[in-house]
Amino acid sequence: MSIDEIKQAILQLSPEELVRFHEWLDGYCAELWDRQIEMDAKSGRLDKFIAEANEEKRLIEERRNEPERPLRQYLKEKKS
Repeated sequence: MSIDEIKQAILQLSPEELVRFHEWLDGYCAELWDRQIEMDAKSGRLDKFIAEANEEKRLIEERRNEPERPLRQYLKEKKS
């Protein structure tokens, strides 16, 4: 079945069937995304981003001692 045939079939759905199809497709896409994230995490592809997020969290917590400075400025100075 081609993409155009699938599109045409979707256009034939009743509003109720379209809602059911959308719910199924949304769940299916979410499962694929979850599997991809899991594979990326296991392979180490996310390690850099996790480390960056943890460092920013640490800096934000540290900044609580200097609330008068804008957060963006504080983070920029601390990262450089």
